[in-house]
Amino acid sequence: RWTVAERRLSLQRMVKENWYRLYQTDRSLETVNATIALVDDLIRLAESMYGVGSTSQQEVFQAQLQRSKMEEMRIMLQEQRQSLTTVLNALAARPPTTTYPLLPRIKPPPVVLSVVELEQLAMENRPLLRSLQARISSSEAGVRLARREFYPDFTLGVEYMQRDATMDSNGDDMYGAQLSFNLPIQQDRRHAKVAEMEAEHRKGLWEREDVKNQIRQAIGESLARLERNQQLIRLYDQGLLAQADGAAESALAAYRTGTVGFSEVLASRMQQFDNERAYHGTVADQQMQLAVLESLVGGPLPQHADNAPANKKKSKGKP
Repeated sequence: RWTVAERRLSLQRMVKENWYRLYQTDRSLETVNATIALVDDLIRLAESMYGVGSTSQQEVFQAQLQRSKMEEMRIMLQEQRQSLTTVLNALAARPPTTTYPLLPRIKPPPVVLSVVELEQLAMENRPLLRSLQARISSSEAGVRLARREFYPDFTLGVEYMQRDATMDSNGDDMYGAQLSFNLPIQQDRRHAKVAEMEAEHRKGLWEREDVKNQIRQAIGESLARLERNQQLIRLYDQGLLAQADGAAESALAAYRTGTVGFSEVLASRMQQFDNERAYHGTVADQQMQLAVLESLVGGPLPQHADNAPANKKKSKGKP
C-alpha cells in the first residue's frame, strides 16, 4: 500500500514538472513570435533607410540573419512542445492524440515555507518512511519469533472413547491424556536465526535514517532554489524587464536619428528577448520546485497567510 502511495507521489511530481516545462515552452514560443514580429519591423526599417542611403546593405542582411535564427528557434520549440505533450499524455494515461492549447501566463505570489514544518510533515506523511517502518515492525516480529525457538514446544492432548455394550460387558467410557514436548537441542541454528533477524532489523533502522537524511537534504536544497527563484522573479518584476524594454525603445529611437548603429538596436532587442525567456523560465522552475516539495513531504504544502493569494486564485493553466 505504501509503495503504491509513493509511486503515486512520484507520478504526480512528473506530471506537474512536465506541465510547467510545457508552460515554459509556450512562453518561449510566445516570446519568439513577438521577437520575430519586431525583427520584421527592423528589417523593413533597415530596408527603407537603405533605400534612401541612410544605412548599409550589411545591416539589412544582419537583420535577416537574426530573423532566420529566431525562425530556427521557433521550429525547435514547436518540436519540443510536441514531445512534452506526448510525455504528458503518457503520464496522465490520456490518448496520444490529446492536444493542449497555449497555456496562459501565471503570476505566482511569494511563498513562505518553514524547513522545520516541512521536515515534520515528511516524517509524518511520506509513504516511503511508512513503508520502511512497516518493514521494521515486521523484522521486530521476526526477532521475537526467532527467540521463541529456544523454548520447547508442548503438545497436550485429551481423548475420549466409548465402548459399545456386548454380551460380556455393559460398555465403558474410556478417557486418555497425552503430554509431549520437544527439546531445542540445535542451539547454533537458532542463534544464527536470531542474529539474522536482528541484522535485518538493524538494516531497516539504518535505511530509515538514511532516507530521513536524504529527505532533509532534498528539502533544504529545494527551498534554497525556491528562494533564489523568488528573488529573481522580484528582480524581474521590479525593473529588469521594464529596463530592457526601455533600452530597446531608446536604441530604436536613436537609430532612427542616426545616433547609434543597427547592431546596437538588434542587440538591445535580443537582450529584451533573453530577459523575457529567463523570467518565464524562472517562474516555471519555481512551480516545479513546489511540486518537488510536495513529493518530498508526501502531500500538499502547508498554507499560510502569505500564501493565501496563491490558494484563492487558481489559474486555468494549472494541472
